[in-house]
Amino acid sequence: MPAAASASDTGAGNGVSRSACGELSALAGPAIRALSSQAASKQPLGRRRERVRVKWRWRRNMCSHYETKVVMHSAAFAPDGRLVTGVAHNSGMTVASSERRFLSIESSTDVMSVALGSGVPGERVWVYRGPGAAQSSLHLLPQVRALLAESGWALSSLDAVVYGRGPGSFTGLRTACAVAQGLALGAGLPVIGVDTLMTLAQQAAVASSQAGQVAPSRVTAVLDARMNEVYVAQYARPSGEALWQTVSPPQLCAPRALAAHVAAITGDETHAGLRWLVGNARKAYPDALDAVEGQWLDTVPDAEAMLSLAPSLLAAGLAEAAEQAQPVYVRDKVAQTTAEREAQRAKAEQA
Repeated sequence: MPAAASASDTGAGNGVSRSACGELSALAGPAIRALSSQAASKQPLGRRRERVRVKWRWRRNMCSHYETKVVMHSAAFAPDGRLVTGVAHNSGMTVASSERRFLSIESSTDVMSVALGSGVPGERVWVYRGPGAAQSSLHLLPQVRALLAESGWALSSLDAVVYGRGPGSFTGLRTACAVAQGLALGAGLPVIGVDTLMTLAQQAAVASSQAGQVAPSRVTAVLDARMNEVYVAQYARPSGEALWQTVSPPQLCAPRALAAHVAAITGDETHAGLRWLVGNARKAYPDALDAVEGQWLDTVPDAEAMLSLAPSLLAAGLAEAAEQAQPVYVRDKVAQTTAEREAQRAKAEQA
């Protein structure tokens, strides 16, 4: 595992280290050169045969979601405006049409994970798990490089880069989004943003299958949002369906109000696995959430579970051009003021 970067190696406020910039450039470089070569030889990739101009934009020797970009003019886009995928597949690598390859990145909590594979159950997956949130930028790109090297796959041979778009740690979400966007732009790939809470729902389904239980058709995902709040969402997936449907989108909720909130969004319907609740919120607020009835799975969003969602999300047309990648915060406020913390402490003491 690489050594931690010094303060001088990290861009203030963006959480992306200078060394990470070099890693990003090295990973995306071959795909960028292949794309430039195709444009120079007048191979048409879209409505126009203009030369593709690729340029890394640097600012104060730092890179971030806003500062590091690959500029590709209209030749890299299809007539309907969608990003042409698999451009670099034509440069020295043949990929079978039936084989899918995805890279998934999840850093919305204190645990960061990266997974590489087809997303098909039973097939090999290369996975890394380590420190997340603010530390994600120190380890993410080196581990992406390591997984690609171990698998023998080129970045340009992937079908999409998948990332956890939120909600979760602001710094972790920005890091995952920035890296996914930078890699995808450089390699001419689309991105797939996945709700972190939907990833949790998928983990509940996997856990039930491993335990020999009936797969849940409805799952409530609950993630610690700090500041005495949780992120909560509910998802449903009828038997035989590949995609989770959003019953209630991610939103903020007070821990003590969770039981009533779940009851309200669930109604009187009965479902297999109705009482599945998944996430790390119960550990953060045990007094409030132990009273919420259900089968709890205490865990955090994981890239391997996200990877298993990728094939169905791609098939459903939910991939998008890399420049459209963006985090989903749900909450606008980063932290409480001192006065708010003191008021909350006083209220807890009176309770």
